[in-house]
Amino acid sequence: MEDATGFNQIIERTSREERLEWGTYFTGRIKDKTLVIDMIADSKKAETSGFILKRSATSIQRGRRPDEAQGKPGGTLHYHPPSLFYNGADNFSINLADRAAVQFNVHLLSFNLRGHGPIIVGYNSFFDFIPTRTDPHVLVRASFKETLSYLDALRTY
Repeated sequence: MEDATGFNQIIERTSREERLEWGTYFTGRIKDKTLVIDMIADSKKAETSGFILKRSATSIQRGRRPDEAQGKPGGTLHYHPPSLFYNGADNFSINLADRAAVQFNVHLLSFNLRGHGPIIVGYNSFFDFIPTRTDPHVLVRASFKETLSYLDALRTY
């Protein structure tokens, strides 16, 4: 992720374990099976700009991406609140509506994995993008099986 400030803001807010979902938008692209994030908008700014219209414990309602992101490839990020099941690994649940992204549009999901802390993963209709073992800023394309193996290796029992 080329936007270290945006990445750190997302990690910090995710680590607070808020009880309501929240979200933001970003610009970026897929390059050689790696997700490159150019800019992540501040999540509080996304709320005040009208991009996030409504928040609840199980969903957010999004509006139109602001002008600064219009016409640029990218997607949205949303946060899943803490879960009591599977040490938080079930927070990776992504429903079909969330996955309904065009082939090269990618979305991000942030959540906390008990015993590990905040995680950011990417996904679209076809693939997941998980952090490399050496750098959480780099998300690489992964199969569903690779994603589950990654989460299983991180969680504590």
